[in-house]
Amino acid sequence: MVHQFEIGTRITGIAVDSNGSIYISGNSDYPDTRGIFRSDDDGLTWQQKNNDICRSIAIDNEDNLFTITNSACYKSTNHGETWQMKFSTAPYATMHNDIICGFDSIVLAGGSYMNGIIRSGDHGETWKVVLSLDHNNEYIELISGFCFGTNGAIYASTIMQLAPGTPGNVYVSYDYGNTWQVFLSEGYPEAVGFDNQGRLLVGQAGDGLYRYDFNTTSWEHPLANYTTPVDILVLPNDKILLALDYYPNANGGVMMSVDGGETYEYINSGFDGDGYSIGCLVKDAIGRILFKEGSQLIRSIDTIYDHLVEPALQARQLDCYPNPFHNQLTLKIPVGIDQTKDYEVTLTNSIGHEVYRNKVASDNSIKIISDWLRPGLYYLTLRCGNTLYTQKLIHY
Repeated sequence: MVHQFEIGTRITGIAVDSNGSIYISGNSDYPDTRGIFRSDDDGLTWQQKNNDICRSIAIDNEDNLFTITNSACYKSTNHGETWQMKFSTAPYATMHNDIICGFDSIVLAGGSYMNGIIRSGDHGETWKVVLSLDHNNEYIELISGFCFGTNGAIYASTIMQLAPGTPGNVYVSYDYGNTWQVFLSEGYPEAVGFDNQGRLLVGQAGDGLYRYDFNTTSWEHPLANYTTPVDILVLPNDKILLALDYYPNANGGVMMSVDGGETYEYINSGFDGDGYSIGCLVKDAIGRILFKEGSQLIRSIDTIYDHLVEPALQARQLDCYPNPFHNQLTLKIPVGIDQTKDYEVTLTNSIGHEVYRNKVASDNSIKIISDWLRPGLYYLTLRCGNTLYTQKLIHY
């Protein structure tokens, strides 16, 4: 079951800040029904905060807002009240349609032509072009999705337009988004993500979901039902949600896996997106799921994820010291854990953005150098097999 809110604009992006306020970006022909809208009352009422044609919206771990238009990138430091242009695509044409924040201070925006991917490493203050997708007007290669992986790796998917039969690409950057190379050139990638086992997820148009296992260097096809995953949301409790376009099987909606991605079932179906793709899966402040269908903002009634009441996390806490910590943290391996396996350590900030992920070899303790980390509240999670341990930390 879902709640639905009719916004009056074709929604292009959704974000939630640390106070629980909801933001949407929108596109329409009329200034009073497009731009950035904010709700401070759980989606009951909305305030328009600018009236440009906004292609997407993102929020970083300091509650800075970012949006991309046809020709520029804008930033707001006061919850959308005012906006400053930080990057202009002129004089080159582009079609930016995605923006994402991660790794503490990095912001990426994805488009086409000369400004295929633009990057900021300082919370959106300065920008540079890091990947050109110019093909001399023979065809258009357009960024369709981003995801942050491990050890500074970032992935981006692209689709091709005006080029029948030409496959799209999945690009990878191993240096925090500064340089890029092709990782996969096959099919029509519409979305990318990482599951909790560190496997790369790729949603292919009309061909379901593929999964790449870096340990076995092989591809798997866990969802082969002719769907088109256009967005992927992975939660720390091994739930994975997919937003599915109505094309080509006219059965758009949301599918969810509760077993880490081995099987998927519809939790809502029959959406046709009133001619536009559904997508923009996000988690709100209390663990409900938001997504958009055309001009409707749709929210789950039930809580899909709440780390505060997750039994597996409550029952197993980590021994980390010092806490509060500064520049370096030591993590003691719990007694009784399987010493034959490697561990995966992740660090998320107070609004759920992952800022660190790494796989480490078995040992009695693990040291994490954190001199790059900004002050604030964080959650450290240790995964060994199917067992999770967690601890709330303060960095100063």
